[in-house]
Amino acid sequence: LLQLTAAEAIDDTADKWPPLGNAVVLDAKHFLGMVKEAAEKIPLLQLFNLAVTMERLNVSLEEALVRESTPFTDEVFGRDLYNYSFMLVAQLRDRVGAYCRGTVSIRQTVTAASDSVGEDLGLDPSLRITLPVAKALEPLRYLRVFLQQIFNSISLVLCVHGGIAIYSLLLTDSDAKAYQYGMLRMLGMGRSALAQLLIFQALYYAVPGVLMGLAVATLTSIPVLHLIAWYASLPPDSDVLRPEAAALATALGLLVPLIACAGPARRALSRTLTESLDLYHQTSSETSVTRQRLEDLGLSPGQTALALGLVLAGGVIYYVVPMAFIFRDWDLMLSSLNAILMCTVAGCVFLSTLLQPSLESWIAGAIILGKDRRLLGIVLRNLDGHRSRSRRTALLFTSTLAFLIFASAMFTLQAEAIVGNVKALLGSDLVVESSNGALDEASLSSLLDRLRASPAPGNRTVEEGGPPRAVEDYAWAAWPLWNIDPPIYTTDISNLVGFPKAYRAEVAALSPNYLEVTYSEYFIAASTDGCGGAGPNSCVRALVPERPEDAVVARARERVISISDRPPPSDETCRGGAQDECLAWGSLELDGLVPTALGPALGAEVDTPLALRVVAQSSRSKGNREYLYFQLVPRALVSKMSGQSFTSYSAALAALPASVLISEAAYLRILTLAAQAGGMSAQAMSKLPLKVTPKKTLFIRLVAGVTTEQRTRVMDALRPYVDDDATVIDTQSFVELTSGTVGLLMVFFHFVAVLATLLCFFALLTAFEANVRDRLWEFGVLRALGAGAGQLVRAFVYEAVSVAAAAVLLGTAIGGGLPRPPPPPRRRGG
Repeated sequence: LLQLTAAEAIDDTADKWPPLGNAVVLDAKHFLGMVKEAAEKIPLLQLFNLAVTMERLNVSLEEALVRESTPFTDEVFGRDLYNYSFMLVAQLRDRVGAYCRGTVSIRQTVTAASDSVGEDLGLDPSLRITLPVAKALEPLRYLRVFLQQIFNSISLVLCVHGGIAIYSLLLTDSDAKAYQYGMLRMLGMGRSALAQLLIFQALYYAVPGVLMGLAVATLTSIPVLHLIAWYASLPPDSDVLRPEAAALATALGLLVPLIACAGPARRALSRTLTESLDLYHQTSSETSVTRQRLEDLGLSPGQTALALGLVLAGGVIYYVVPMAFIFRDWDLMLSSLNAILMCTVAGCVFLSTLLQPSLESWIAGAIILGKDRRLLGIVLRNLDGHRSRSRRTALLFTSTLAFLIFASAMFTLQAEAIVGNVKALLGSDLVVESSNGALDEASLSSLLDRLRASPAPGNRTVEEGGPPRAVEDYAWAAWPLWNIDPPIYTTDISNLVGFPKAYRAEVAALSPNYLEVTYSEYFIAASTDGCGGAGPNSCVRALVPERPEDAVVARARERVISISDRPPPSDETCRGGAQDECLAWGSLELDGLVPTALGPALGAEVDTPLALRVVAQSSRSKGNREYLYFQLVPRALVSKMSGQSFTSYSAALAALPASVLISEAAYLRILTLAAQAGGMSAQAMSKLPLKVTPKKTLFIRLVAGVTTEQRTRVMDALRPYVDDDATVIDTQSFVELTSGTVGLLMVFFHFVAVLATLLCFFALLTAFEANVRDRLWEFGVLRALGAGAGQLVRAFVYEAVSVAAAAVLLGTAIGGGLPRPPPPPRRRGG
C-alpha cells in the first residue's frame, strides 16, 4: 500500500492520455523507491531477501537478520525506470519564440532540432519521431500569412497618412511664417540655413512624438500582451517592447517627418523676398510662371514615376506571382496580391480627385438653401481658391475611408471564408481520421449507435433533468484504392479515347448518408443528372446501385459479356495497344462523382462515360501488372464538398489527383477484380478487406445546440476505440478559436480606424485653419460690406461640409465597391 499525498489536481488531460477513470501522475525518479519501501514490509519478500543474503554471503540466518540487507528487492526495484519508457517527450529550447516566427523559420528550427535528436538515436525502425506542435501549426500558416498582410497594410497606410498629416501641418506653418522667413532672409540668412531651420522644426515635432509614442506604446502594450497571452494560454513574452519594434517605430517616426518636410521647405525657399514680405499675400491668388526651353524638355518626374510603377506592377504580376505559386511560397504570393490590391485602392483614390471638384460644387448647391443661398458664390469661390490645400485633405479623407471600408469588408469576408474553409475542410462536427490503417468500424458503430439512442456518457437522462442525446448521425469515408497495395498499384481517369491524357485519380467510397451528416451547405455541384430526383444532397445516395452486386456485368461498347467468360488480358496485350480487349474484360459500368475540373480537362459531362483505369499487381516487389478499365458514369460534376478535396481548376490536376467517389459496393467489386487480375493467392486475398471497405475517416453530426461538455464527453468516449495513429478533431473548437482570434483582431482594427480618423481630423483642422488665415483680408472686406460674422462662419462650415461629404461619398464608393465577392456557383440540375 503506497502512501501518497495529492500535490495538485489536473482539470484537463489536454489529450495527453485517454480519460479513462482516475489517473495518477507520479514522479518516475521516486516511484520505484516508494514501491521498494512498501514491498520490503511484505513478509514473503522479506524471506526472499534473507534467502538471497544467506546464499550470496554464505552466512547463517542469524547473521542475515543482523545485516538487514535487501539484495532481492534492490535488484528488482533498483532499476532505472527511464529505460522502460515507451514515449520520450522533448521540449524545444525557446519554443514559444521558435513557433512565433515565419513558416520557413519554424521549419528550419524544428528540422534542425529533430535532426540532432535523430542523429543521437540512430536509425531504428522501432522508433518514430513525431512533431505534434509543428504539425498542428501547419494548417494555421495561411491564417498567419493573411494576418501578417493585414498588419503590413495597416502599417503602410498609417505611415502614409501620418506623412500627409505632417506635410499639411508643416506646409501650413510655412505659409503662416512666410513673413518671418522673408525677414530672416533679408537679414542675411541663406537658403541652406533656412532649410536646416525647417528640418529642425520637423524634428521638433518628431523627436518628442517618437518618445511619447514609445512610452504610450509600452504602457498600452502591457495589458494587450497579457490579454493575448491569457487567450493563447502562454506566458507573457515581455512587458516591454521588443528592440526591433522600438527601432522600427523610431525609424518611421523620424523618417516620415523628414520626408514630409521636403515640400514645405521647397515652397518656402522658392518664394521671392517680395512675396514673403507681402502681408496681404494670398495663396489662392498666386500665379507662377516657369520658363523652359524645348531642347531641355525630357521625361517629367511624374511620368518617370508612373512608368516605373507600371513596370514594377507588370513584373510582379508576370514574374513574381507565378514564381511564388510554382515554388509554393505563399508568403510572397499573398504579399504580391496584397500589394496589387493596395495599389488598386490607391489608384481609385487618385482617380477620385478628378471627380472631387464637381462633387463638392454639387453638394454645396444641394445643402445651401433658403436665406443662405446668397452665400453659394462665396462658398464656390472658396472651394476654387483653396483647391490645392483642400485636395490634400480630401485625398487623406478619401483614402482613409476607402482603406477602412475596404479592409473591414475584406477582413469580414476573409474571416467568414476562414471559418467556412475550416468547416469544409474538416467536414462535420466531430471527425475521427486515421493516418495508418483502418478504423475499427464495428466497435465505433456500436458505440455511436448507443450514443444516438441515449445521452452522452456520464450525463443524466432527459427524464432526470439532464441534457438530451448529443449524436445525431454518422457516416464513413474509405481509404483511397491506391492505398491498398497490393493489389492496387495506381488509378487514373480519362475519357474513352484517352485524349489528351489520363489524370491520376483518388478513388474512394462514401456512406450513402454522407451528405446528410457532413456540412451539406458546402456541397456545390456545377451540374448533376438530378441524382434520382431527390436533389443535389442525395447525389451520394444515388451512387448505390439498384441491382445486387452479383448482377453487375461487364460492358464493352455494344456487347455485354460475363466477367467469367474469358480470362483477363496480359500486361503485354494492354501495353500493345489492344485497349478493346482490356476494356472488354474489365469494364464495369459504375456511377460516380467527379471534380468539375475534369470538364475542361477531359470534356467530362454528366451521363457521359469516362474510363477509369486500375493497375493491379500481386505484390509490391514483383509480379506482372494488369490493367483494368471501368466505365465510370458521372452523376455530378462537383466543385466543392465537405471533407473531400474537389476542385474546379483544371491546372490543379497536374499536381493533385482527381477525387472520384463511388459506392461501397462498387469499391469492393473493383478491389476483388483487381486481386483476381493481379494473380493473388487465396491466402493473400483472405487478408484483403473484400467484405467491408477499410474506413479512413469517421464523420459525426451532433445534435444542434450541444454544449462544450457534451462534445467533450463524446470525444472521450471515442478515444478508447482508436489507436495512436488516429486523431479526434472537434470542428466547433476550431471555429470558436478562429472566431475568437478574429474578434480580437477586429478590436485592433477598430483602434486603427479611430487613429486614422484622428489623423483626418487634425489634417482637416489644419487645412481650414490655414484657409481662414489666408482669407483674413477678404473677411475684412466682406464685413465692411455688411456681411455678418455668422454668415462668414456658415460659409466656411458649408465649405468644410462640402469637402468632407464629397470625400466620404468617394471613399465609401471605392471601399465598398471593390471588395465584392464573386457570386457562388449555382447548383444546376443537369
